[in-house]
Amino acid sequence: MHRATNIGLLFCVLSVGACSSKDVPVTVDQFDGSTPITDATAEASAEAGVDPDAEVILAQGQIDRVGRSLTKLLLVSADKRADFNAAEPNDLTAVAPFGADFQKNLGALDALDGPKDWPALPDAGALTHPLGSALILDTLLIDTSKPFSDSGYLDLERELAGLGAHTTCGGRWLADDDVDKTFSLLVKKASSGVSDGVSAATKAPSMTFPYLAPPN
Repeated sequence: MHRATNIGLLFCVLSVGACSSKDVPVTVDQFDGSTPITDATAEASAEAGVDPDAEVILAQGQIDRVGRSLTKLLLVSADKRADFNAAEPNDLTAVAPFGADFQKNLGALDALDGPKDWPALPDAGALTHPLGSALILDTLLIDTSKPFSDSGYLDLERELAGLGAHTTCGGRWLADDDVDKTFSLLVKKASSGVSDGVSAATKAPSMTFPYLAPPN
């Protein structure tokens, strides 16, 4: 099956507010004063040799992104996560250097419950784990020709890994238990069976825009 052709997949990158791909400096003058510089702060800054009135330049560029839950925490070594965050998520060439990490960690996670549920993997070499090519492009997969489901998280990824055709549009609904599904898929090759002990939010989100849970 060809990604984004035969089934019309759309790649969507969900980014957090501070994750602009443009290098735009942010200064203290752009804030609304909700964190004022007090006299005590100024004195402490002066003692440390820092000018409290100096322009402060915050981190620039993309520092994080949100694609699938836990991808980089589980499958990328800690010393490489910043580089993984900065790489273009839809470019196989850009993420190829992280293939060895994915290969190693996918195999280790599969072995956590004892028996290995996924096919045996070589000790090193190509990214041959069935989930490797489905997950290394860290973007949510959506098929707009299929109906929405509030439990459709990882449906398209499961198909790419050879676990049957997807029947939903994929993506992720706010209340879908993405952590349990992620662990279960990686460890047990299943959609359930591993849990973090949290099955739902205190209040379910609304099914209509803006999809927020009702106030207390």
